[in-house]
Amino acid sequence: MRSYLLALAVLAAAPAQAITFTATMLQTPEGVAMQGFGINNHGDVVGGSGDGSTYQAYLRTAAGSYQALGGFGGTRSTATAIAENGIIAGQARTGATGATSIPFIRFGEGPLTPIALPAGESAVATGVNAAGIVAGRFNTRDANNRIMTQGFRWSQAQGLEVLSSAAGVSSLAINGLNDAGVAVGTALGRAASPFRWEADGSVTLLERLSGVPNDFYNDGYANAISDSGLTAGSVSASGIGSDGGFVDTNLFAIWGSDGKLLRTAAIDTYFGGDLTAINVFGDAVGSVAHTVFDPVTGIGTDEGHAVLWLADKGPVDLGQLIAGGPLDLRGAFGINDSRQIVAWGLANGVRFDVLLTPVTDAVPEPSSWALMILGFGIAGAASRRRPRRAAASGHQARFR
Repeated sequence: MRSYLLALAVLAAAPAQAITFTATMLQTPEGVAMQGFGINNHGDVVGGSGDGSTYQAYLRTAAGSYQALGGFGGTRSTATAIAENGIIAGQARTGATGATSIPFIRFGEGPLTPIALPAGESAVATGVNAAGIVAGRFNTRDANNRIMTQGFRWSQAQGLEVLSSAAGVSSLAINGLNDAGVAVGTALGRAASPFRWEADGSVTLLERLSGVPNDFYNDGYANAISDSGLTAGSVSASGIGSDGGFVDTNLFAIWGSDGKLLRTAAIDTYFGGDLTAINVFGDAVGSVAHTVFDPVTGIGTDEGHAVLWLADKGPVDLGQLIAGGPLDLRGAFGINDSRQIVAWGLANGVRFDVLLTPVTDAVPEPSSWALMILGFGIAGAASRRRPRRAAASGHQARFR
């Protein structure tokens, strides 16, 4: 097989996009940074915020107001998804660090309602739709005390549906859900297999790379599904090629509603990347990571860049598309049908999260841009680059 090459330099050198974005820092009225994990088509953002000792779920409305959502009496709650009608899903601890996380749903202005699961160690909700269906995953232990991950869907009308691990599979991570009730995820065994969990309960395996030798690892990761049935994630293959050399290929991937690979984008062999969100038109966001080595010390430094892949263009460095000047954006968790994006980055080693809104010619005044950059200095904790998958999901980075 051939090795696909596309270095970050190629991303930076890609044709200029007509689209640019203004950036609004996500920050509660108390001056604490908010991390954004989900966005709906109205522009409402959900996530969490905290001062280090506690962390709780938050809603930022499209009008710019902030609302703390509370929790279950523990030290942490996080909102991870929001539907068009304002239904919110997430998870919350019942105690301190290490306590069990329980998934929740919130209808309207009501309280957080816990979702009862089989006895387990922790659980996360990764998607919710307007019908009140919540999707996610939870951990249990098998007879040998090994951790097993299983997927779930829940609604008040249908109750709990569990997708259990099959033979040879240790984890079934559900990572996304659309309004039709179709969920997507990744099964981890010897290889990572992307799949759709159909609304009728059946499972459809998604296509992986063709022409890969049998002794290669041939992996696929499905992280998000749009209301039009498009799935976003990545595919990769690694092993010893026909020439005796090691091949390591990692591509952004988008699948059609038939489960076939619709398009891929090449990533340099030193890079690893994932798409984590996709809208109804096929615009997707995610991240690409690589290691920069100091030629003198030989020490490597991990760096990442948020990526935007418009349906009709190639992937580009999202941080270079900010009106008024670039931002060091490291990843993106959400994109809606208006191309609003929830992204995060670093400023002086400190994490900040922003809501990006597409514009045509609106450019912030230099003074206001400088004030916003200064504000980044007080934003939340720095994040890390995710290593090559021992876990399944691009959404995995959302939960700590």
